[in-house]
Amino acid sequence: MSSTLQPSLQLYRSIRRLHKKLPPALRAIGNGYVKDEFRRHSNADPAFVPGFMQEWTRYRDMLQHQVSASPFEPNTPRGLGRKLEEHELNALNDQQLGQLHALREATRGELTDSR
Repeated sequence: MSSTLQPSLQLYRSIRRLHKKLPPALRAIGNGYVKDEFRRHSNADPAFVPGFMQEWTRYRDMLQHQVSASPFEPNTPRGLGRKLEEHELNALNDQQLGQLHALREATRGELTDSR
């Protein structure tokens, strides 16, 4: 990957590559979500950019570990994600909590439908 690419674009692309290893339903949800988040934050206040990049980097690193850890079976949801800590939930604003709830419901529905 070219070192001249913006760090946010490099991060976005690396996340999308990792999503290729997810079950199809989760891949579709994840790709839509990451695309929307990066698009919405493309013109964000510069004060928010470091936190945005830090959290998405943590997500990428966690996903990289989970999809490469043994035993991981592609196209199965087992072993993906993590439970949020109470302090993390308390730090979310109402809009973020709404997004989290919608994302959780979407993934639950997809996982139930695919079994």
